[in-house]
Amino acid sequence: MTSQNIVRMTACAVVALCWNGSGMAQTTDPASNATDDIIVTARRSAESIQSVPVSIAALSNEALREASISTPEDLMRSVPGVYLVGSSTRTNTIYSIRGQTRATLGFGQPSVVSYFAEVPDPTLGSATAQFDMASVQVLKGPQGTLFGRNTTGGAILFSPARPSWSLEGYAQGSLGNYDMRALEGVINLPIADQAVALRVGGQMRRRDGYTRNLGIGGNPDDVHSDAIRASLLVEPGDTISNLLIVDYYKSSTNGPGGVLDEVLPGASLLDLAGIRGAMLAQLATLKAAGRRTTFSDVPSFERLKRIGITNRTELSLGGMTLTNIFGYRAVDLNVMFNVDGVDALTADGSGVFPAGLRVAYVNGGLRSDIEQYTNELQASGTLFNDRLKWLVGGFYLKSTPDGPTGSDIDALKVAGTAGTPFGYEYYRQTSKALFANIAFQIVADVTLNAGYRQTWDQARSCTGTDLAGLGNLVDADACYGGSAAIGKRAVLTSKSHAPTWTIGLDWQATDDLFFYVTSRRGYRTGGINPPKLGGTLIPYQSFAPEKVTDLEIGMRSEWNVGDVRGRLNISAFRADYSDVQIGLTGVRTAAGCIVGDPVRGEFPYSPDGNCDTSDDPASGGLLANLGKTRVSGVEFDFHVEPLTGLGLDVSGTFLDPKTRSLSANPVLSPYIVGTEVPFQYSPKTSISAGVRYETAIDPIAGKLVLNADYYYSGKVLLNNYLAPSYGLFNLRAGLNDIANKPIDLSVFVRNATNKRYVSAGGVSGATLGVTVNYLGEPRMVGVELRYRFGGYR
Repeated sequence: MTSQNIVRMTACAVVALCWNGSGMAQTTDPASNATDDIIVTARRSAESIQSVPVSIAALSNEALREASISTPEDLMRSVPGVYLVGSSTRTNTIYSIRGQTRATLGFGQPSVVSYFAEVPDPTLGSATAQFDMASVQVLKGPQGTLFGRNTTGGAILFSPARPSWSLEGYAQGSLGNYDMRALEGVINLPIADQAVALRVGGQMRRRDGYTRNLGIGGNPDDVHSDAIRASLLVEPGDTISNLLIVDYYKSSTNGPGGVLDEVLPGASLLDLAGIRGAMLAQLATLKAAGRRTTFSDVPSFERLKRIGITNRTELSLGGMTLTNIFGYRAVDLNVMFNVDGVDALTADGSGVFPAGLRVAYVNGGLRSDIEQYTNELQASGTLFNDRLKWLVGGFYLKSTPDGPTGSDIDALKVAGTAGTPFGYEYYRQTSKALFANIAFQIVADVTLNAGYRQTWDQARSCTGTDLAGLGNLVDADACYGGSAAIGKRAVLTSKSHAPTWTIGLDWQATDDLFFYVTSRRGYRTGGINPPKLGGTLIPYQSFAPEKVTDLEIGMRSEWNVGDVRGRLNISAFRADYSDVQIGLTGVRTAAGCIVGDPVRGEFPYSPDGNCDTSDDPASGGLLANLGKTRVSGVEFDFHVEPLTGLGLDVSGTFLDPKTRSLSANPVLSPYIVGTEVPFQYSPKTSISAGVRYETAIDPIAGKLVLNADYYYSGKVLLNNYLAPSYGLFNLRAGLNDIANKPIDLSVFVRNATNKRYVSAGGVSGATLGVTVNYLGEPRMVGVELRYRFGGYR
């Protein structure tokens, strides 16, 4: 084995993991952000948000528009305590609530699940087009005893607008800096009065990249997406209703732009390869070119296609209602980009590479082509003169690969040489669950809430390296069946099951004062560490479910002092997590390994003692149950209207995440960094504040609406990088009903102070010797014109 291959093999193992880490609601007046009652269906029945015994935030369609929310990442500016970032891509959204998120490596499942039209989204490629939404609801804390999948952190419900019985719709266009252009429109057609209605809408968004690329390809962090949605509502009688939704989303961009922020001191792969000087020179060039500059030495791209079919059927049978929700999701995600943010580097001869040799530090790609089927059947009703509300149901999910799925990472690749073979990572999963819930009114205004769920999960993986050199094996069955095109093939299975529950009391003390206390058990399924492991790592072939038990108390209140209206909602919680799934990196045999039982983790030994690279964890990443944690916190939402038309809002989340214990297992301890469990994507403090003013201005316009919003995020851990705190200002001014016509004109400014902030972490760490980050949007300025018809608001 040549020194070049040794270096590349070691580097690939080290950097692979670093790269991989990188219901409906409405208001009585949707155009108002005041204290008007907000109706939510987070508990599968329509009820006031002020009487829901869970921590929940809901944004109506108008609130989403006034907040200029066009992507899931924008949502976190309006809902503190929720962190949304892209993992490797902008369209591969990771959600974090109350310190819980998806594992940054391997086949770990998410702690927070997003739903579109009540159907859970796949783990990868879950970005949702934000147009013609009835609402977005954010549920905080463990979920799963009422619907969908088990989660330990929360759920986000994206609810598209339903067809109505009137002819209505809108057309909207937007223009802005970075050549931003957007068109969207909706038409609602009542085909048969009170019986059949069709709603069709679409959205097109374009924008140049805000990160400057000095190398190959266009500027990254651009936008180029198209979305179409059609909804058909059929209600042939009073007892049956069927809603069919078909949606399509396509995004084709230059991908995210990794920006080199620093070259770290200390020995690293830069010195091993003899390219530290070249990396420092590249850093100086990029900083001189501007603070949002990258240099790609590969033609980066990001392609996502997503098809969704949702069918919801409701049948009323006297005192019982049957509801069936079928969902189909097909996601094809294909990404290739320059991971390190720099051009190929020239070796100076101080390392293993001869002087003058051009070396690409880190580049990578990702493919995920899957199909997901879900079905949920519910029965609900009331007993004892409506004192008892009950719901029982079952849930089924099946996820299968439908094309090339896996990743490839090239580290320290010399120009003209073959890259690292594509690594196939096919993953099949089924999940089955039965659940039941009751709400029993013990005495007037005091209700007991209880729920139970039993879940059975099963996973099967097939992994291996590509031998054909193309990485395009479309038939997943070929992998499971033993295809000769795949080397080092390993087929593995895992099973897990667990009960979850919720129990609580709520008290409607007065019409405007509500208290609740609830405790929940949450569950996140276990999984597999491919390929087939060897030596002392055999016991870690799979990892067990992660569990949480929480306690939450809360108060919701509304009040009037003279002509001043207000609202204050506050909740406090404590959640204890056990068998915490922790991702370990660098669990890989080093070149020059000596067989035996040495001190693991120290060069040149192997993690399992056998010096066989074929049975090491894929990409050197391993998920293991190694810790216990506790996350406590307080959340609040305050609103006041001191003057007619003027509303002030402040909401915030304060988290106190702590490590209760961290395993010192002698086999894995060399790969555990520090003495604390890392809480990824979880700022301890996040605050949102806003001012909204509305007044009539005749005859120029029906009304003037002004919005000013501020969002603050404390320091947040992004992979191995602790991102600094930051604050963002957004402004918006709108003239609605211009000249008493259904025409609205708005101008907006996002990130008004042009703050440079890190929105997601890239590769970083002492081993690599660099810190690469992805930056949030700079100042975005735009104008929006909308025409409404048929009473659409």
